[in-house]
Amino acid sequence: NDMISASTQQAINKCLRLGIPFAVFAFPGKNDIHFIAGNVSDADDNIAADIFNDISGEYGFVINPFGIGHENRIVISGSMSEFEIINMPDSVDKCDYCPITPDESTDYDSYKSQIERIVDWHKTYGGKTVLSRIVSIESCKSPADVIDSYFSEFPNCFRHAYFTSKTGFWIGATPELLLDYTLSSNTAITMSLAGTRKAGDSAADWDGKNTREHDIVTDYICEAFMRNGLNPEVSLGQQLPFGEIEHLCHVITAQGAVDVDRLLLDLSPTPAVCGYPRAHALNMITSMEKHRRTCYGGYIGVIQPDKKRLFVNLRCASVTELPNSGFLYTLYGGGGITAESNSESEWIETAYKMSRLYRIITGDNGLASLIYPLNTNLRD
Repeated sequence: NDMISASTQQAINKCLRLGIPFAVFAFPGKNDIHFIAGNVSDADDNIAADIFNDISGEYGFVINPFGIGHENRIVISGSMSEFEIINMPDSVDKCDYCPITPDESTDYDSYKSQIERIVDWHKTYGGKTVLSRIVSIESCKSPADVIDSYFSEFPNCFRHAYFTSKTGFWIGATPELLLDYTLSSNTAITMSLAGTRKAGDSAADWDGKNTREHDIVTDYICEAFMRNGLNPEVSLGQQLPFGEIEHLCHVITAQGAVDVDRLLLDLSPTPAVCGYPRAHALNMITSMEKHRRTCYGGYIGVIQPDKKRLFVNLRCASVTELPNSGFLYTLYGGGGITAESNSESEWIETAYKMSRLYRIITGDNGLASLIYPLNTNLRD
């Protein structure tokens, strides 16, 4: 462990104390930890920023909440270094912001009835809807320790933690690339990532339900590329592991000049986090989910003058400081619901997606707690 240095931890804690927007992140396959913070006078954040031009410093960190469009997008510019944050006087005016009031954990009975309604609809009309649930847990474990452990356990994910006055504080490690675009070579890379099963089943073929769910995502992304004048090339399928589970993944690439913001409007949210047809899936999510997704299912990432690397915001938690000096961690997990889904297996799938972060926060394995109240013998 100890990926996060003592000085970075100190800078994170100071930003949270003073309400300064910041981000700390590591790219997939890299152990380098990057820290950027916005100037305290910019604490309102840079809303709807031009994704190419509104950066100062080497990096800008982008946060786009779940939903269609980017009018609520925020860019944290790297205008302050770790050293400057640490040496900032504590007497500086704190940024006023309203902490986000957390939602209550999803209960199984309401989740089950939601799944049944979605399945009935898709039996008639086809398509897919991604339904999510949340688990809120109190813990004395500090966010800096959680970040350190989570970053260490998922070296092949895009690991991130950030705070702004509009989003609150979030931690995540996502396996899913939304768009990697290099301006100088006009190269676009993305992936279709959908379908989930226990890791280690790779000798067997993927079942029909997961394959069909995945194909919806692949087809959607290819169509979005073509609408933007790009000719997509789809790689052979591969398994992408995440802790105790693995996903079906195809890498999709294309060459060509493109309006990145226009392409992002078509890509996000993909059917992997929203569903298909998108507008109807979004309506079902909005009407059924009792919690607010805010950042979950949106995108986060890093912009540089020549390169934009954006990822779907998955396997994440929002963090709220409690009056008693502990923290409330709200974990998010979702699954693609089709005509073939059933509520028990979907509930268990979300448990596996949240289990590693749950264990880091609480110290226990977590699967039994996350699967409660189902009386299920887990095959570990």
